[in-house]
Amino acid sequence: MSEGGIEIEEKGKGIGWSGIEDISLLNTLKAFPKETSVRWEKIAAAVPGRSKAECVKRVSELKDFWSSKATKEG
Repeated sequence: MSEGGIEIEEKGKGIGWSGIEDISLLNTLKAFPKETSVRWEKIAAAVPGRSKAECVKRVSELKDFWSSKATKEG
């Protein structure tokens, strides 16, 4: 993975997220609150080359990563 992305990938897939994609995803999450209609479609449209399913999965991976990191540090 390049450009500072957090390395969380499915083994054997080799399709990682770049740091720029992660930042774009996180900024877009802030721009479209949970109440937004068709939220995930809008989020995916703002992250070029990524589908709704990939964005949902990535957010889940990042949440898991940060919660496990907080547990280890706490």
